[in-house]
Amino acid sequence: MLNKKEIEAALSDVQVKTEDFSDMTNDLINKYTHDLDQIMRGIQEDIVDYMNQDIEVPMIVLEKYFMTLTNALYFISSKAEFAGLYEDVAKSAAKLAYNNAFSDNQLNSVIKKNKPTNTETIVYAETASLNETVMSYIVSRAVKMIQAKIDAGYEQVKTISKMISRRMNEGNSLGGSTMSKIESNVFTFGRE
Repeated sequence: MLNKKEIEAALSDVQVKTEDFSDMTNDLINKYTHDLDQIMRGIQEDIVDYMNQDIEVPMIVLEKYFMTLTNALYFISSKAEFAGLYEDVAKSAAKLAYNNAFSDNQLNSVIKKNKPTNTETIVYAETASLNETVMSYIVSRAVKMIQAKIDAGYEQVKTISKMISRRMNEGNSLGGSTMSKIESNVFTFGRE
């Protein structure tokens, strides 16, 4: 029969550990995406919130975030490669800790002339390498979340680019001022 108190205690323990691991994961993510997060918050405040109030966002704001976000993604993408390296090292460290513990247990059993079962050796190795394994999981999750933020950033660049193009097309279809024609030429330069 299920013991509700034991299940609740186990759940509470999992929640505490998850919060600790989440904090570690978020610290790692913030190290790589802090600048991107700041820009995306600015876009939320300066573009999305205005649009939700049916207020037209000035073209200069769209241009600012297009350039800022594109530039930030360039640098963050290279940082993400280092996060991937961090992930590779964490996985290797976990595997090495597991293998060392497995071998040590085998060696100790030969010295003591006490042969453990294969299952006992695996349990010993998994327990001995738990910290490295958890760190590998944390880094792996962080890398996935960093990549998801980068992908979302590129989607935001596409959206802002479409907004700018639409705005320029509207200006041209209305006869547009000389300034909007100059802006149009600036944004299409190098993409033809």
